Amino acid sequence: KGDCQNWGCSPLLYGELLIVCGAKGGCAGSYTAFDKTSGKAAWTWPGAGESYGVNNAASPVLGKLAGRDVLVLIGYTTRELGGLHKPGEKGEKPTDVEALALFGVDPLNAKTLFHEALIGQMNTPLVLNGVIYATRVEPEKTGSMYGTYFTLAALKPELAGKEEWKINELWRAKDRNSSRRCVFSPGTDGQRIFFAREGSGLMCYDAVTGRELWTSKDVGAIHHDSASCSPVCVDGKVIFYENYSGQVACVKAEDGSALWKFNAFAKDEGKYAAPALAGGMLVLRGKNSLKCFALKP
Repeated sequence: KGDCQNWGCSPLLYGELLIVCGAKGGCAGSYTAFDKTSGKAAWTWPGAGESYGVNNAASPVLGKLAGRDVLVLIGYTTRELGGLHKPGEKGEKPTDVEALALFGVDPLNAKTLFHEALIGQMNTPLVLNGVIYATRVEPEKTGSMYGTYFTLAALKPELAGKEEWKINELWRAKDRNSSRRCVFSPGTDGQRIFFAREGSGLMCYDAVTGRELWTSKDVGAIHHDSASCSPVCVDGKVIFYENYSGQVACVKAEDGSALWKFNAFAKDEGKYAAPALAGGMLVLRGKNSLKCFALKP
């Protein structure tokens, strides 16, 4: 209940807790964990005395990091943001780009474990084998969000002491998106990372080394307003929903070669939600409807 912004991230179930983000726009609002049976609030993040800000575009994810369960989410290092300024200039308060950060939070009590600055605003992070794959903001063009580069990076949080965490950047992709609206989230088949690039199509990287394995334009030359969803993987295939055109495409995970594609919705009728897979069916969300397609005849 409350005055929420139109962007809406997905809730998350963790044991007996339902974790939900309620943001009022800007940095206001909070994450709240409710008992899934009684609805009683168990905790709220940011906690008392913390001035962190909430971002409700990227969904929270749960991962095993340094041997423990960690809630990974995108937020701001402060709720007091400054206005836009020219690249290279510094204001009294940080801009939205400068304050963006990735946070690690204890899912049982909402204790902030770590944060890493200069992380993309709207991409939902991916956690695989103790590594976080997230969008890194390139610092040389900070200022307006629209004048900032974004690129995929692999980050490994490790305990440097009993309560001290250290974030190591394992690799950073060489290609960069230059638009704020290129808010694609990464997907994985457990060995490779799939990520869309503005104007180029779908990219595939080795999850461990970051080496680019292939690029596929069979999903379409991604328009800067086109997609905000994750590629999804099933049976050695990668399915990508290009929201702007309404096109759905499928390529081989091994080499990116095309398998099939079709228009599920008319242009501008698609929406930002990622595809869902269930029982051999592909479920897609449009502006005003859901559609379900059989993946196999």
